[in-house]
Amino acid sequence: MRPSSRNTFASSKTSVMQGIVNTGGGPSANYEQDKIFLGWKIGDQEEYEEFLDEKWQEYGELSVEARKAALREFQQHVRSKDSSDYEEFYLDQESAAVIFRAGKRGSGKTFFMRADSNRSSKGGVLNIIVDPAHEYYTNNFKGGVQNKFKNLRRNESPQRIDTKVLMPKPVKKARNQSELGDAGMQFTEVFKFSFSDLNPPDVEYLLMKDVNPSTKPARRQDLRAYVTELNSAIQDGGISSFNDCEDLADKMLHSGKFKYDQGPNKNRANEIKGILDKYKKWEFLGEGDSIGSRTDEYDGLAQLLQKYNSVVLCLADNDNIPGRLEIKQLYLAFFIKRLRSLKQAGKLDKKIQLMIDEAHRFLLSKDPDDESDAPPAHWQIRQVIKEDRDKGFRVSMSSQDIDDIPERNFLKQADHVFIPMAIDKDTRSDLLDLYDVSKHGDSMRDKWQTIFQGMSKHQWFYIEEMTRDWALIDPASPLAYHKTED
Repeated sequence: MRPSSRNTFASSKTSVMQGIVNTGGGPSANYEQDKIFLGWKIGDQEEYEEFLDEKWQEYGELSVEARKAALREFQQHVRSKDSSDYEEFYLDQESAAVIFRAGKRGSGKTFFMRADSNRSSKGGVLNIIVDPAHEYYTNNFKGGVQNKFKNLRRNESPQRIDTKVLMPKPVKKARNQSELGDAGMQFTEVFKFSFSDLNPPDVEYLLMKDVNPSTKPARRQDLRAYVTELNSAIQDGGISSFNDCEDLADKMLHSGKFKYDQGPNKNRANEIKGILDKYKKWEFLGEGDSIGSRTDEYDGLAQLLQKYNSVVLCLADNDNIPGRLEIKQLYLAFFIKRLRSLKQAGKLDKKIQLMIDEAHRFLLSKDPDDESDAPPAHWQIRQVIKEDRDKGFRVSMSSQDIDDIPERNFLKQADHVFIPMAIDKDTRSDLLDLYDVSKHGDSMRDKWQTIFQGMSKHQWFYIEEMTRDWALIDPASPLAYHKTED
């Protein structure tokens, strides 16, 4: 019986049907930090090659016909295999891996990621989940995963996963504009970061991202002068509000530090204040909340991260925040920097998994070589992938738009890759080529078309990047309640 069928019986209201699979309590499932249960292996490269060897002997040569016959038998074998023969599939995270899940909307990426984060958080890993849809708060629902989705190990049970949702104040303001309601707000804390979370590249990005080679030299020099003064004031603790930023612009104007000044209304200080005002109205940064605040003795975010193993950064704003402001981009960057500084300061003793759903929203398709040319979150994610894994950081990304994710420092850094059965042929081919799984002549033999057709709709093709080994995976369901579209 397949796990999905077994759970249909287990969730039945008829006691006789339940008895078919309820064979006693047994020990509870255990959860580890470095060995994450993700589902069942229903077929793999080794099994396929066994069929290929048989056909080689039968045909007397490894011809196109022999290969096609081996593929057909492998496909039939996968489809007809009894679930009792499935091998449990665990993801090795001892070396702090990078995971990438591809797939269009509806392919099951979020379902799969939730299952991963539920189990790793049970093992003691801190999961930071970047949520673009405000759906992970349902981890807290008491009943656990719904019966219609349930696909668990024998000794696992549906359960709530204690999850704290953090919602930036600008996102809350945007949601209020659309009257999205208060679903999940009992598990949510609205917060702001402060000006002390800005570093020099952030300040430059805020004020100079539209400055290009065609910008008049006087404007470029004035903005540069203001950015330099503002960075210095932030480091000295003299900036705690947008009013302070505006006061600094006026002081620089009155002391003659700007080249452009054509009277009371047309001057550089007013231009700068106009830029700042766009952020000010969204309450982008400021003091006064418990999570963002820090002193020598207290860090609100550190205390929260020690308490929870599942923490969500909700960025679901209904697209009300103007994209040119990149407020969500900046909040993710701030969050990653705070995580890094807490780890380096010894204030956070957990392993961390950064889970980024729809990662293309935060990345440039072409990876810049210099931090000043990259959006802040792009650069921070790249730094986690390239430099922070030895500090205990893991990265799990998903995206439906792989063309918008850079190869060298992102896609090619993945240790574990998952491709859904429900994916278009061209994207599938691109990924198989990118991870060197395809061989010459595979398309002529319809190799991958045949293998993928052996899976059911929500199963996945797995690649271990180091060995180029592959397997077909039936994913386990989340432990917690999984939000679905209305």
